[in-house]
Amino acid sequence: MRSVVEGGLTKAAAALQFNVTAETVAEWVKRFRDEGVDGLRDRSSRPHSLPSQTLPDRCTAVEALRRQRYVGWQNAPELGISLELR
Repeated sequence: MRSVVEGGLTKAAAALQFNVTAETVAEWVKRFRDEGVDGLRDRSSRPHSLPSQTLPDRCTAVEALRRQRYVGWQNAPELGISLELR
C-alpha cells in the first residue's frame, strides 16, 4: 500500500496488480494510513455481532407445529417469522 500512499499508484492499478477490487484497496490504504504495516495483517472475518437467539416461547411454538408435521414454509406465516429463521 506504500506504492499507493507514497508512490502515486492508483487504487485501480493496485487492484489489478493484487487481483482484488478497488474498494478492497481503499480499505487497505485506510488501514495502512491509520495503523501502518500492522494494519495490513490478517483479521478475523467473523461478524462482530452474533444474531440474536430465538426466544424460548417461539421455539416451543415451532416445536409444536413440527410435531404436527408443519415444515418451515408453513411455520413462518403461522408464527409471523421469516423463513430464514427456520
